[in-house]
Amino acid sequence: MNEFLARQMREFSAMLERAAGRVIVNVVLAVLAIIAIFAGLAFLAVALYLKVATLAGTFYAALAVGGAFILLALVAILILWLRRIPTTRAPKPKPVDIEQAERRAALAANIDETVAPILSALHEADLRPEELALRVGAELSKQAGPYGLIALAVTAGFVVARSISSKKG
Repeated sequence: MNEFLARQMREFSAMLERAAGRVIVNVVLAVLAIIAIFAGLAFLAVALYLKVATLAGTFYAALAVGGAFILLALVAILILWLRRIPTTRAPKPKPVDIEQAERRAALAANIDETVAPILSALHEADLRPEELALRVGAELSKQAGPYGLIALAVTAGFVVARSISSKKG
């Protein structure tokens, strides 16, 4: 059993390392793209300045290019401000469903009754990891509810089936 868990942990850590590598590559590419965009904007600003300077003089060219950038910044700030307005409303409080709370309490009591004899047997046999796993599973089943448990079981089935099938092939 320990070999199985160790193998699963190695596969999981390898998967995390591959994902971290992809994230790092994506971040580096994004930073390079941002630097290239800023460099392009700088050259476009210089080109605009030079064109306006030939038409109207250097003073008016500096005013026009600077004013264009300030106008662009003000428009961006206005858009950010307008997008923020609807989110300032307080959300409506959800009504408490008494029946659902009672059903959850009954389910939790049923789980405790079902698990109690198994826990006592594990405690008498001095099986601490198994006892802990059973307690965690019982607490998870209390909090997840029936549909969450079904989704967890289906996901666990796919993960185990995939790991078994990848070992065979």
